[in-house]
Amino acid sequence: MNNSDSKYETAPKGLKNEIEGASGQREHFMSELTNCYKAEKMVTQTVPNMINNACCVQLVELFTNYLEKAKWRLSIIDQVFTCFGEKFNTMVDQTEETEVIVNITEFNVVRHDALMEKAKTIEQNEIATYEKLHFFSKTLGEEEAASLIEEILIEDKIYR
Repeated sequence: MNNSDSKYETAPKGLKNEIEGASGQREHFMSELTNCYKAEKMVTQTVPNMINNACCVQLVELFTNYLEKAKWRLSIIDQVFTCFGEKFNTMVDQTEETEVIVNITEFNVVRHDALMEKAKTIEQNEIATYEKLHFFSKTLGEEEAASLIEEILIEDKIYR
């Protein structure tokens, strides 16, 4: 056996694959969690512009509630990072899509529909990602993280 396999010298081949797989799952989980953090942070930076450009009171209320939920989800994600003994500390990417919508549409029903469609797309992507994170946290045996992520899923399903 060569030196690169020395940490697995006594591990059977199947166990070696499980050890490598668990490490890969954790890295994938942390990558996805980081993406969620970035997405939620982007929402907290983008939605105020959507609120300012909403064409009706109902849309303002919808976006305001969405902004509050995003802030809440950020606090939960911070707790999940803590479960893994890590902290998120990278710069968050900026999005320009909402600004494009606002810049190319007039303050009317077209803007309203475009902003609504953008909000639906963001939420659908978030739910799918949180469902995946919930699955991976359970697979990794991180029950506290799974429970925290489940809070987000429960909250989001209430508002649908």
